[in-house]
Amino acid sequence: VYRVKDLIEGNSEQGVKLTVGILCRFKSHPLGRFRVYVTTDSDPLHFGIPAHVVDAFGKAAGARSETEQKGLVDWIAEADVEYQNRRWAAKGPFPAIPADKKMEELQKALKYAEIPIEEDPRLIRFRKDVEMSARQAKNPRLTAAQDLTWALINNPAFLFNH
Repeated sequence: VYRVKDLIEGNSEQGVKLTVGILCRFKSHPLGRFRVYVTTDSDPLHFGIPAHVVDAFGKAAGARSETEQKGLVDWIAEADVEYQNRRWAAKGPFPAIPADKKMEELQKALKYAEIPIEEDPRLIRFRKDVEMSARQAKNPRLTAAQDLTWALINNPAFLFNH
């Protein structure tokens, strides 16, 4: 990409050849009309003063027609920030945007998804059993003594005699 100013300054006596190519990838929507602007201005999006404003400024204030006068006022008002602010303030507040039904449904689904899941009581009991088994596995002598005691207590002879 070259700036036109660099091209012109480098080849001012020979002139400049500028080639513009268009690649249209949408066959169903071909490009109909377009404009090519060439400028040496550092701000390429500033197109300067419109022709109808230049014509109006070239005439004396009393010699301007109503159309030219209105064109001047409109052009000046476009760039006047205070005028634009007063204009929007005079229109009043913006009307409320109606709620989007799909967005409401999505927000409702999000709230439902954020509700914590209650844990199953059986799952809690199984977790406690696993913790207890892990503690018992750390002390094999205690586990053996508990198993022997349990076997003796559940023996029919022990139940019958005691």
